[in-house]
Amino acid sequence: MTERTLEQRQQDARHKLETEADVWLASADTDGNPALVPFSLAWDGERIILTTDGKNATARNLAGNPKAKLFVGDSRDVVLVSATAQVFPQAEAPAGALDLFADRTGWDARGLGESWVVMVLTPDRVQVWRGPDEIKGRTVMRDGKWLEST
Repeated sequence: MTERTLEQRQQDARHKLETEADVWLASADTDGNPALVPFSLAWDGERIILTTDGKNATARNLAGNPKAKLFVGDSRDVVLVSATAQVFPQAEAPAGALDLFADRTGWDARGLGESWVVMVLTPDRVQVWRGPDEIKGRTVMRDGKWLEST
């Protein structure tokens, strides 16, 4: 397999975030107890938008410890995102977030109850690889900024 350029990896990462239906989200509570849960996702070009019942462990974890990791794809073609989360009651969600989520996922979380929240995850670091040949150069975003070729 030919190693992709930085630009191609970034393009592929954005494409996966725009088109994949699901993401695995890893979070931990303030004691460090982990949770790994699948979610439907919406990507607005800068942030990942998810929704769940605020009573769920993931929502509680992110409210107390906003660091998370998200995995899109499989182990042979993965996008790994380290992100910082904000958790909003639906009524306080960023403008357009719930519309985008409904359009992207095909289901609307509005009306499911007042306990439902919107989780907005802003990437801090993005890594992309397709097997061992691409481990080198896998980081395509650092400190919230897409890297530039040197």
